[in-house]
Amino acid sequence: MGTNYYLRNNICEKCDLYDELHIGKSSASWRFSFRAYLDPDDVPDGKIIQNIYDWKRVIDQEDCQIFDEYGDFHTKESFYSLVTKKSGLKSHAQYVLDNSDKYPAHAKDNWSDELGNSFTNNEFS
Repeated sequence: MGTNYYLRNNICEKCDLYDELHIGKSSASWRFSFRAYLDPDDVPDGKIIQNIYDWKRVIDQEDCQIFDEYGDFHTKESFYSLVTKKSGLKSHAQYVLDNSDKYPAHAKDNWSDELGNSFTNNEFS
């Protein structure tokens, strides 16, 4: 079991509408698993997201806020702290790559960035 995190931007305080992007999931005993976006049209600033630095570029924009799947707000600092605390745990992407014979369809869409953060180009819950 885990918790999904979402980036919200273009938030309208009058009508409570916003755009939302899945950041990834925090699961027990695993590194934070990030969602990658390789189509620039899917990302608020029109640039792809394939590593932690790309996510920081997007998250650190002034109008972006982080919420979990339960609707709870998280400061950017608390989110980064969560990711850092989990950085020494096993990586979902590495697990998939190490077991590519069992998961050949997923292996091509999973990777670790230069800091070992887990990324996937697939939608996940």
